[in-house]
Amino acid sequence: MTHDEMIAVIQAHKEGKTIEFSYKAYMVKHWAVSVTPQWDFSHYDYRAKPEPRVLHCVFLPTGGIYSRTFTEEEAKDFIATRPGFTYAAFVEKL
Repeated sequence: MTHDEMIAVIQAHKEGKTIEFSYKAYMVKHWAVSVTPQWDFSHYDYRAKPEPRVLHCVFLPTGGIYSRTFTEEEAKDFIATRPGFTYAAFVEKL
């Protein structure tokens, strides 16, 4: 982690955000919540827990799903002129 990244994650902790850590030696990042971070930047990476994304999918009148995700505004605009099209919001589970 860079100094700026270290400062940012400590600032996020100060602001009350949930902090996650991952052991640097792992080949694949596995993030876990750190209730009381120890700030061992030599052995661990830290991050503020990301906010879940909200994805909007458009459904075709035939029952299929349009092949991309939209913002809510894009989905509303897209279906406005397409009779029978609907959309739904899905929240990412982290």
